Amino acid sequence: MLIVKIEEKEWNLPESWAEVNLKKFEGIIRKNTQIAEYKSQIKFSLEILSILLDCRVEDLNNLTKESFEKLTSEIDFIKDAPIGVDKELFIIGNKKYKLLKDLNKLKMGDNISLELVIKESTEADLLINIIPILLREVKEVKVDDEIQQSLCDFDAEKYQELKTLFSENIFITEVINFKSFF
Repeated sequence: MLIVKIEEKEWNLPESWAEVNLKKFEGIIRKNTQIAEYKSQIKFSLEILSILLDCRVEDLNNLTKESFEKLTSEIDFIKDAPIGVDKELFIIGNKKYKLLKDLNKLKMGDNISLELVIKESTEADLLINIIPILLREVKEVKVDDEIQQSLCDFDAEKYQELKTLFSENIFITEVINFKSFF
């Protein structure tokens, strides 16, 4: 992360897709779908910067042209698609989450939830919407002096909470390959 200071405020600017969480990625994809509506490329670029910096566009209006050009050159990585890494285990806080890779093991209720989520999703929010169904908390159970791991069931009541947790703590390169499931 690159620390960006504008006037008296500091923000973290991702230097690669590996530092862009799902929330920011969704914002960038949403913004890109609206690019044809923009009459100003500079305004569009400022809005992309505001998403990556997690600040208001108004906070960026005081940038000089030189500073703006330097910052936009720092985010050239967004011109290329993110390249995924194979990751199955995610540790967030003191909890472990693991990818349910075999969709044939989904319970029918989970299949219905997944089907509805996919139908209601756009390209921008598909990953954020399916991840709470596909990533399961890992539970450890002691059986005969041996600790065994298993995945918890999907809990629809915790869907929004998990969606928020994952969107803020998981990076796009860690889950972009999940799209290949669909």
